[in-house]
Amino acid sequence: DDGGSGIYSSGGVTISGGSTVTANGGNGGSLVGGDGIRSGGGLTVSDGTVTAKGGNGDSKDGYGGDGIHSNGVTISGGTVNAAGGYGGKVGGYGICSFDRVAISGGTVEAAGGNGSTGGGSGIYSSVIDLSGSLELTAKAGSPTGKALLQNGHELNLDDIKEKLGPGAKVTATDANGETKQVSIPRPVEPEESSSSSDGGSAARSEERRVGKE
Repeated sequence: DDGGSGIYSSGGVTISGGSTVTANGGNGGSLVGGDGIRSGGGLTVSDGTVTAKGGNGDSKDGYGGDGIHSNGVTISGGTVNAAGGYGGKVGGYGICSFDRVAISGGTVEAAGGNGSTGGGSGIYSSVIDLSGSLELTAKAGSPTGKALLQNGHELNLDDIKEKLGPGAKVTATDANGETKQVSIPRPVEPEESSSSSDGGSAARSEERRVGKE
């Protein structure tokens, strides 16, 4: 038996305007847990709070449902918490898209579900596009999940650094609980920058003094 989706749409799903959405996939008695949100036409979140959890597939051959399963996911703001369900065999994905996952803002947590032979990935997609001042926490499910699985490979956080904006933070935790993080500091406050210019003038006076000796 398959569990049903919390929200199912053959077209696109848009969440904005401060909406609060909670979607839980049903548990699959023997096979596959349902997805929290399943969309055939893409999911767009620009504001609001979204909690999406995949259902469990409890049998020994079961698969956990995905928190979000969509043909394209775009998040530019708001708070999104997506978690894959437990699978007796393989855990579900936090966010799954065979097209593209683009996150440019907001606070996002994506966690893969645990399984006995395979863990789900936090985010699974052919393209994972991270940019702007987002805050993203991605967690791999035990035992074999990946935090950020792009086109079959774990995303290298060093490769995305140049696209991140001030205040951005991306944290990836692997199936063993080891964490990697890349963050971009916010601009220094004006009063701090003025003290650095004082340091520069002090250095110049030091150069003049040395030149006289």
